[in-house]
Amino acid sequence: MTRVLHIITSLVSGGAERFLVDLCIASSSEDIEYHVISLHDQGDLGGELIDAGISLTALHLSKSPTSLLRANRAVKKYVGDHDIHVIHAHLFHSLLCIISCRWAHRSVKVFFSSHSPEVGGTAREILLAYLKRYRDADITLAEDQRRFFHKDDSIVIHNTVDYQSIYETASVQRKEEIFTFIHVGRLSIEKNQQDLISQFALFHLHCPEAQLWIVGEGPMRENLEAQIKGHGLQKAITLFGRRSDVYELLGRAHAFVLSSLYEGAPLSVLEAAAAHLPVISTKVGIVPDIFSDNKGLLVENTSRIAEKMHDIFDNYQDHMSGAKRLYEFLISHMSYESMIEKYEDAYRSGMVAARASQSKEDI
Repeated sequence: MTRVLHIITSLVSGGAERFLVDLCIASSSEDIEYHVISLHDQGDLGGELIDAGISLTALHLSKSPTSLLRANRAVKKYVGDHDIHVIHAHLFHSLLCIISCRWAHRSVKVFFSSHSPEVGGTAREILLAYLKRYRDADITLAEDQRRFFHKDDSIVIHNTVDYQSIYETASVQRKEEIFTFIHVGRLSIEKNQQDLISQFALFHLHCPEAQLWIVGEGPMRENLEAQIKGHGLQKAITLFGRRSDVYELLGRAHAFVLSSLYEGAPLSVLEAAAAHLPVISTKVGIVPDIFSDNKGLLVENTSRIAEKMHDIFDNYQDHMSGAKRLYEFLISHMSYESMIEKYEDAYRSGMVAARASQSKEDI
């Protein structure tokens, strides 16, 4: 049995959080046992892990300096109590919580996923580079997303989604009578919904019969509400908050827009593609690679989003053909089953290495 401990900052809906939960639930291999530690609370996703019978521990940490010490002690004890072979730390803060564990349990193998080449500034990049010595492998989403703070022998595994399952849910929905653009993402600065709203306001001047749905929650909500009110678009733009029926909403919408400043492999774009929606996206992460041959609409910066909205609105059937090509490309080149298999193989290899290391220590 390979026992894998995932550590993540929280389980509030987000790309990395959604990915972790789906990975644990989708893996059906009987020789791998998953455990999850959330540094904060269970969020809105923790219940899914519990329902699936996956062990979840929430540490309920505050932002005080002593919390990091408490997290290190908790992780070290958990690894010893549950005979963990592999730790997979997701995002920056989780990695800081395995340092004392690394010294106490030297045979345990540590994987790290930043989920994006942007980790929050130069200071974090330098610290991650220093912490290479505590990691056995980094997992990146694409070859060109490796940075100096990643280990030289990083493993590349493209994040992806269960395309068929999403399509089955989205395809039975009835489209809105009003042409609807949808955006799914945390309401935060890096997701750049401010520019999205400004661009939709420009588009709406010429196409007042259209609407924009923004699905997600986050610290920018009040700012976005004020911006929508300032444009007088309260009836045209809806902030849905956090929703459990995202795939149904995708099925009811006509097109998807991503306005992010940076991403790794944005799951929201892949989910929109699974729902057969035409997609407008900024030039982030793996998006330029999967949008080749007119499979999607790529913008160098957000100032051209309104133009692309017009293009989709005026030439919808042409862009639906592109959406179909994107779906077919993804299921053939980035299959969900292949991603799960690659992670499972990495964890099994980590377990074998951990046991070999333990045997040497016992001699």
